Amino acid sequence: MSDAEWDSWQSAWKGATGPLPDVRARARAMARRHRLDNLGGLGMILFGFGVSIWLIASGRRHDTIIGIIDLAFCITILAGFFWIQRGVGAPRIGNPRDALAFLERRIRAERRGAWFGAPAYLLLFAFAGSISHQAVDDLDWPVRLFVTIVLVLGLSLTAALPWIVYRRTRAQQDEVVRWRAWLDEQHL
Repeated sequence: MSDAEWDSWQSAWKGATGPLPDVRARARAMARRHRLDNLGGLGMILFGFGVSIWLIASGRRHDTIIGIIDLAFCITILAGFFWIQRGVGAPRIGNPRDALAFLERRIRAERRGAWFGAPAYLLLFAFAGSISHQAVDDLDWPVRLFVTIVLVLGLSLTAALPWIVYRRTRAQQDEVVRWRAWLDEQHL
């Protein structure tokens, strides 16, 4: 929606009571953040592919096994990434109802991602841990301790991921609900 069209919408709101919701600015900011998040996510997935290929090409047995596991994990995460992103995009922010619909799709995508990511990471940790324990056993005790700490922290964070994302997006969802109620009250 152009600025002129948006101004036209705002003139229709002049008879409305209560504060005018700033839906457009929020939707634009979230669309920008969505694009940046997608670039960052794809960058991490590509980095994971590179590391997997490097490990597989190293020729060492344990590294090859870990590389194959990492490659399967990256493929799974990439498929999940595209599954989560379906129907979220906002090529342009239209009227306020379109902006609210985009914000709701964005929140749903974040929550879907958390519910997809948690089991995917837990399966990776379990599978990689069961196969690579021999490689870790060959390491010195400080390195084993570090690996164990990283795994425990990773498992804890992964198990809590859906709760963390839900809590982080709850305020955004409440705001969208308030804006939708305001638009409904004003018959806009």
